[in-house]
Amino acid sequence: MWKKSLFCLFWVPFIALGADLLWQADFSSPEMKRLVGKCPGASVIQDFEHNYILQVRVPPGKKGKYFVEIPLDFQALKMDGFKVDVQGEVKMTDVSCHEKSKWEGVQFRLLFPYEGAVHDPRILYGNKVPYFGTTEWFLAGNTIHLFQGVTKGKLSFGLNNVSGEIQFRNIRILKAGKALVSTLKQNPVPKARYTRDFPVLRGVMSPFVPREEDFAELQRWGANLIRWQLNVGRRKNVAECAVLLDRYLDNVEKALALSEKYGIKLVIDLHPGGGLPLLMGTKEGRDSVIAFWRKTVKRFKGHPALWGYDLLNEPHSRVLSPGDPSYPEFAERMIRTIRELDPETPIIVEPEGLGGDEMLEYLPIFPYPNIFYSVHIYYPGEITHQLDRNRKQYLSYPTAKYNKALLRKRLERKVRRFQKMTGAKIFVGEFGCVRWAPGAELLLQDMISLFEEYGWTWCFHAFRESDVWSVEHNENPLDKERKTGMTRRKQVLLDAFRKNTR
Repeated sequence: MWKKSLFCLFWVPFIALGADLLWQADFSSPEMKRLVGKCPGASVIQDFEHNYILQVRVPPGKKGKYFVEIPLDFQALKMDGFKVDVQGEVKMTDVSCHEKSKWEGVQFRLLFPYEGAVHDPRILYGNKVPYFGTTEWFLAGNTIHLFQGVTKGKLSFGLNNVSGEIQFRNIRILKAGKALVSTLKQNPVPKARYTRDFPVLRGVMSPFVPREEDFAELQRWGANLIRWQLNVGRRKNVAECAVLLDRYLDNVEKALALSEKYGIKLVIDLHPGGGLPLLMGTKEGRDSVIAFWRKTVKRFKGHPALWGYDLLNEPHSRVLSPGDPSYPEFAERMIRTIRELDPETPIIVEPEGLGGDEMLEYLPIFPYPNIFYSVHIYYPGEITHQLDRNRKQYLSYPTAKYNKALLRKRLERKVRRFQKMTGAKIFVGEFGCVRWAPGAELLLQDMISLFEEYGWTWCFHAFRESDVWSVEHNENPLDKERKTGMTRRKQVLLDAFRKNTR
């Protein structure tokens, strides 16, 4: 089965071609023209400077996948095992906005069949380029790790379910260093280190406004952990992000006080959201994150309700430019900063690729004590993320394709294996399902039963953040009123929270 890894469009500095050039698209060649001819609306043209350009045109009102696909033999090109920069110049003319998902419009991807390198195919890029409209030529690209064992792949260009015109030129792949290496393939496999026992905690994720009634309600439910998100969202610049995070620290102080009052532990979760390209994808942003954690740890270390520091929610290498440190390098810098000030409090680190389990094995076992390795589990995504409220029919759980046996198989292969081989403690920072999916309560029940079997601490997504995931709302997607009665999904959580001890 093809597993997909994406690279995204964003502004990057031009890198001169030279000895590190591994491959360049020749749109004038007969073979390339043959591949282009397979895509309706695609053609090779020349500009006034006689540059060959790949052009894909989709008339207004047309929908579908208009992709040109170019196969690549990574071994023949001596790419496998290397980090590569994939670059190209892009120009858009009247590209329409996708009515449902704006990130589905422009396609510029590198795909390869390797289960350790999956990136979410529905999210192509951060906020460094427009998603639609008209632009002049701009340089796009990303750094991708072609792990050892990746043998073949393909480039895919075009438009997905939108109209307009997209042009590509000077497409090239350059060597940028060694790819990340799986921790599980090291000999010997490194071991995580812990200074004390950590009992399993069970709780929820929640937004960043401290309301006493929420903490009191969670106490009644029996939850003993809350992942407290400091959501940055889209901002104009890093300075805006920093000001907002500073303001949030007063809320953290109130939340910790309420947590202590109601017998709940709290995780501080730096949650960039749409601000990830700024906070992870720029030097100024990375420095700002380090400053944030230094200030936060100095202020709150030793608080009796503080359970852990969640470094960076759902990191993704698509926001990085060539020459930026890899995410594991940035994570090590954050961990080192915290450990210089607080040697004991758990630190939670998520893998890149939006915190999914696919990239967990490419996180190193950091040489510091009490590191929890975190994953976000939304599987199967085609059930958990049925976000259209107006569909006539929704996929249900379980099915022959998706059931507890399949959940177990995936978690055993991805996360449990990492846990067993490294001794790492696992924290499921998020899991959930849209409330209107038939059988959502059974999916939550199966997930939780596996987390319990494996001894993982977990937080349900989410408590009083959005009605989409809420267990306090009924199964009607159009009804957005919170209910006082019981739902089947809420009962699943309450049953699980009974295992908690304070």
